[in-house]
Amino acid sequence: VQVLVDPSPGVLIETLKNAGFFIGNDSGPAHIAAFYSVPEIVLFGPVQPERSAPQSSNCIAIYNAVDCSPCHFSAKDCVDNMCMNSITVEQVWREVSTQGLH
Repeated sequence: VQVLVDPSPGVLIETLKNAGFFIGNDSGPAHIAAFYSVPEIVLFGPVQPERSAPQSSNCIAIYNAVDCSPCHFSAKDCVDNMCMNSITVEQVWREVSTQGLH
């Protein structure tokens, strides 16, 4: 397992291109991984996967609708990030196991 903290764009792209799989939030790196057909699990909170998920058959989206979702980042007073906090390690691990990514 490789964890990158604040990598340069070139290092990030090379790492994702050669990755066995990717797990992360709805972000640029998720779309780069999809471009290289890397199997991935992408976590969604304020935005629905139907709106912004990477366009890849290798993308598994985890999204739990909560009372205020989807807010599309319009809830400026959001302090507890319920939508992201509702995603559990067990949910992610279930997908990892189901997809044979471990």
